[in-house]
Amino acid sequence: MAERIGAAYTTDLSKLEESDAIILCVPAGTTSIIAKQAASFAKKGAILINCSTKAFFEDSLKHTYSSLYFVEAKIIGHAGSLEKGNPAFVVVDTDKREIFKVIADLFNEMGSIQMGDAKSVPSLSTMAAEAGIRTAVALRKQLTMYGLPEEMEDILIESVCAGTMSAYVRNDLGHFGQELAEKLESETGGD
Repeated sequence: MAERIGAAYTTDLSKLEESDAIILCVPAGTTSIIAKQAASFAKKGAILINCSTKAFFEDSLKHTYSSLYFVEAKIIGHAGSLEKGNPAFVVVDTDKREIFKVIADLFNEMGSIQMGDAKSVPSLSTMAAEAGIRTAVALRKQLTMYGLPEEMEDILIESVCAGTMSAYVRNDLGHFGQELAEKLESETGGD
């Protein structure tokens, strides 16, 4: 991610003393300890940005380091998809426009950035991931009945199924896909 947004990557915490903004993009289970370490090296007025989807800055940390700005910036997008350059949606949880502007400038290359409540991101991401996995599992079960080679099943799931989902979102379905979408939308009450 550092390369994509033009940031420097480091595990050397002493380098954080020079930074105006520090992005923590670490596993949820390590966020608390890394955030404490980063805050202890950060200069006064620095912005600490937490990108871990399921972890949040602790209130005690914010109180201890009250000269810093702690901001949740949750990235909505599949990691593998993002690595391929696909866009993300970043929810920045701050009410300070000047802080938002700094973070929006940092994440500009990721996709859309919006101020909002970051607490909703974990459940929204889980909902979307479950729907995708549920669809893939159901399709795999249906395809098994045909005795197809696994490679063909994989292509049908990853390329046709996921590709069709992507085309639906982009409003780029072919004639058959459009007819099918209209039929399914009318059956489910969709738009």
